Amino acid sequence: MTRLTACLVAITALALGKTAVAQPDYVGTLSESVYTFEVDFGVRFSNSRLEADFPIANYVFDYNTVDEVQVSITAQAPAGQMFVITPPTGFDSDLRLTLSGGGGIGAFSNASIDVQSPGGPSLQDSATLVIIGADQAGVSASANFVTLTPGLTYYATSITVTGTAPLELNDSVDAEFTLFELSGAAFTSDLNTPDPGPWVTLQPIPEPASLALTGIIGAVLIMRRRSAA
Repeated sequence: MTRLTACLVAITALALGKTAVAQPDYVGTLSESVYTFEVDFGVRFSNSRLEADFPIANYVFDYNTVDEVQVSITAQAPAGQMFVITPPTGFDSDLRLTLSGGGGIGAFSNASIDVQSPGGPSLQDSATLVIIGADQAGVSASANFVTLTPGLTYYATSITVTGTAPLELNDSVDAEFTLFELSGAAFTSDLNTPDPGPWVTLQPIPEPASLALTGIIGAVLIMRRRSAA
């Protein structure tokens, strides 16, 4: 940012009566496991997710009081635990993080994602379509995870979506999170493929050596998959 731009931003902020404050962040814990498996029109569907224990505290923040500011929304595992995602073999699957409170959302700029993991294959490298935003109806953040390798296990202790709320945002938000979950959806038309059971779960964080071994095995599986392609 040039000195002239900085001055213009400061003048605009003064004209709008805004002052800088701390980040309006939100952190929620995903602790409830939900799993369904069904067959419909010859297709087998496996849906596995982790969600927050409702009711969730409201997201309350008045953007009238701030300059351009970073906003972060985090989904974390309970203390001493981690998210464990193992896309089932024989299924087409995808993983989605959805943190939503309210209705229509004005998207922020510079949206990014940060996945904290104790080790193993990288879930962050598979993140795409990262969105965060807010307006008078509420606040929301989401991300899709693609190119996950079936049978490979991914770990995370928290997932944070961050974006920059613009100076022009003048909404006051007070909305309950209606959807706060990490959800996996998988399907196959092969009726001989068995029910994989829950594959987005919580587990205790293991010793570092165990995760290191899993990472080596994961690297081998990824190399084999690329060679086959």
